[in-house]
Amino acid sequence: MTLNPTARNLLATVVIVGLLIAAVGAAVFSAYTSVAANQGNTFKAGSIALTDNDAGNALFTVQGFTPGDAFVRCIEVDYASTGGVQSSLKLYGQTGGTGLANYLDLRIRRGTMPSTGTTGDCTGFTPDATDYDGNGQGVFYDGSLDAFGDDYGTGTDDPIAAWNDGDKAVYEITLTVQNDNAAQGLDATQNFQFEARTL
Repeated sequence: MTLNPTARNLLATVVIVGLLIAAVGAAVFSAYTSVAANQGNTFKAGSIALTDNDAGNALFTVQGFTPGDAFVRCIEVDYASTGGVQSSLKLYGQTGGTGLANYLDLRIRRGTMPSTGTTGDCTGFTPDATDYDGNGQGVFYDGSLDAFGDDYGTGTDDPIAAWNDGDKAVYEITLTVQNDNAAQGLDATQNFQFEARTL
């Protein structure tokens, strides 16, 4: 079919308008974009470590004692951490035996002392100046051995709330036999444990 000039011009106009609409549509559905990126992020967990100077030896191995006898031992505990991790520390330990723990008084003092290579040695021990619980400088536990906490939940808090990398403390542990005839022939066993947990 042959179109007359008017029809050809009208068709050309329709095609041009269609192309213009398509171009406008494309412009409407495009968008400006801009991206800011932060790359190369890394993550590493911190760590904590608690050590002592007991060299794997028991602090107390005593027998044949009588009422009023007292036994004193010291142990140093050191804290290390990476990444600035802080921890709190508790003392506790499992008590056993045939009942002597009821007749042993336990006192624990916190302080400092020169380094020593002998397990339990208290030479040069200096208690903290703070009277933590009203029982004297550095004292933060004063009660019977039987009442000393057996696990973390019932343990005794170290007076320093936050331990940082490189912190250390010396604990002077004193056990005194009560003047009670019922203690005769009894025995006791005790573990002393120090546990750090992150804040």
